[in-house]
Amino acid sequence: MASISETSGEFGVAMGMAAMGSLATFVHRTGLDGDLPAGLPGDAASAAREGLTAAVATAEHLAGRLGAELLDSARTAFTGGLNAVALTGAVVFLTLAVAAALILRDTAARDGAAGD
Repeated sequence: MASISETSGEFGVAMGMAAMGSLATFVHRTGLDGDLPAGLPGDAASAAREGLTAAVATAEHLAGRLGAELLDSARTAFTGGLNAVALTGAVVFLTLAVAAALILRDTAARDGAAGD
C-alpha cells in the first residue's frame, strides 16, 4: 500500500511539472511571436522560439540594435511564462486549501455530532 502512495505522489509531481512546463512554454512562445523585432531573419526567429537560452545565443550573433531587441523580447516572453505558472500555481494552491478546509470542517462537525 505504501508503494501505491509513493508512486501516486511521484506521478502527481511529474504531471504537475509537465503541465506547468507546457504552460510556461506556450505563454513564452505566444508572447515571443507577437513581439519579435522587425527584420529578424527566419532562422533567428525559429531559434529564439526554442527558449531563453537559444534566444540569448541568437541575439549575441545579431548586429547591434536587432540583437538587443530580440533579447528584450525573449526576456519579456520568458517572464510572462513564469508569471503565468506562478499565478496558476497560486490559484490551484488556494483552491485546494479551501477544499481541504471545507472537507475537514465537515468531518469535524460530523465527528462532534456523533460523539454527543
